[in-house]
Amino acid sequence: MLDIIWRSVIIGIGATALMDIWTVLYGVTSGGGLPNWAPAGRWFREVAKGRVFHDDINAAEPYRHERALGWIGHYAVGIIYGLLLVLIVGSAWLDTPTFLPAWIFAIVTVGAGWFLMQPGMGL
Repeated sequence: MLDIIWRSVIIGIGATALMDIWTVLYGVTSGGGLPNWAPAGRWFREVAKGRVFHDDINAAEPYRHERALGWIGHYAVGIIYGLLLVLIVGSAWLDTPTFLPAWIFAIVTVGAGWFLMQPGMGL
């Protein structure tokens, strides 16, 4: 059981890291800059206080360590997603992983950011 959890955590961290590498490469090559996880950190803090939706997350009370909290929250969500993937597809998938379940799950989880987190931050 611990092996399944550990492997699921590695999947979540790995997928999140790959997404971050892509984002950084795209930002550098397109001139878009590097990701700023400070607003997400502020939003995670506000969610912990019970407020999910904001008209503008920048109007919420600033938090000294919001950038660090944003990165931590980003990877924590990735780990949760890795655990959920294995829970949904079954632990046997870890022995012979296939592309389709991971790809579908990736699309759904990106949608969660678009349809929950971004509106929650007022974007």
